[in-house]
Amino acid sequence: MRTVLSFLLLLLATAGSLPTPGYTEERRFLATAGFGNLTETFRNEEVEICMVEGLTNEDFRELGVNTIGGRARLRAAARDKR
Repeated sequence: MRTVLSFLLLLLATAGSLPTPGYTEERRFLATAGFGNLTETFRNEEVEICMVEGLTNEDFRELGVNTIGGRARLRAAARDKR
């Protein structure tokens, strides 16, 4: 029974009906900063909010944040989150 329940929860999380464990805060942070579309990328690359201020411009580019303004907004949002 436990295996079936775990499987169903995994299906729901994959379908977007439930937040992915561990990245609910990151999803909210990115959406608030206007970068909700990057949630999956941040999760795949294991980037947490506490790491954002230390990311290099090259790191941001690899994550899909290609503009100076976008990088500045994310860094400011991370700084404000502290």
